[in-house]
Amino acid sequence: MFTSIAIGLGIDFAVHTSERMQSLESKMLSAKEQVFALYESTGRALLFNALALTLGFGVLVTSKVVPLIKFGSLVAVAISSSFVFSLLIIPAVMVVMRRK
Repeated sequence: MFTSIAIGLGIDFAVHTSERMQSLESKMLSAKEQVFALYESTGRALLFNALALTLGFGVLVTSKVVPLIKFGSLVAVAISSSFVFSLLIIPAVMVVMRRK
């Protein structure tokens, strides 16, 4: 159950990041401009989305049922790591792949 939810929520960040990088590729010349524009626009929206999801599942940590505590903390960590990695790794990989 954890894996399907973590993948389903995590793929959202990757799709939005890669789609925005592709749309910025046709508008801007340098990779640096693309990454800065990504962080200013889509990065902000993804941050608020990640905070809402992390805090929403983080509420389960206050439960008295141990499986819910573990589930909430695992999903919160998975969402946070998906957000961070999608904004760090995906733009870097797309820039490197564009050069080749």
